[in-house]
Amino acid sequence: MNCPNFIMTVLSVFIKDKISTKVRILASLISIFALGLTMPFIAQFIAGDENHRGTADIMISLIIIVIGVFSAFLQGGVFGYSAMFPPVMMGAVMFGQGASGVVCIFIRVIFVIALPSKPGSSNDFIGCIIYFAIASAILLVCVFLYYVNEKTDYAKYYI
Repeated sequence: MNCPNFIMTVLSVFIKDKISTKVRILASLISIFALGLTMPFIAQFIAGDENHRGTADIMISLIIIVIGVFSAFLQGGVFGYSAMFPPVMMGAVMFGQGASGVVCIFIRVIFVIALPSKPGSSNDFIGCIIYFAIASAILLVCVFLYYVNEKTDYAKYYI
């Protein structure tokens, strides 16, 4: 879903002066956290009922689009925030983006191996809950570390 990300990244150029970097980063992290936690439950409970399968698919698709929008705001905010620091920090942000993709795939592979899909079992749902819980916990850690970073002398010097 790169289309919403692209559109919002372009839009961010025009609204960057109206919404602070702090608000963009924190609002995006918290929104992605909340939406990410709802997806497994929508998939399990609404899609589990054959009468509501189409509704669940539409809801999941809309959530993915909204997450893409917040992801664009977050990415723009993080890049803008890291640009206030020395150039080596931008390299750290880029490394972190790449590493996060590898870590996500690695975690997913572990859960597919540890909880194999079997007819009649809830392994898929359990794996999904654990996967999204880990992702949500990482987002909460990011919110906490953002506040910690803002209090350091290093950050105060550059911001």
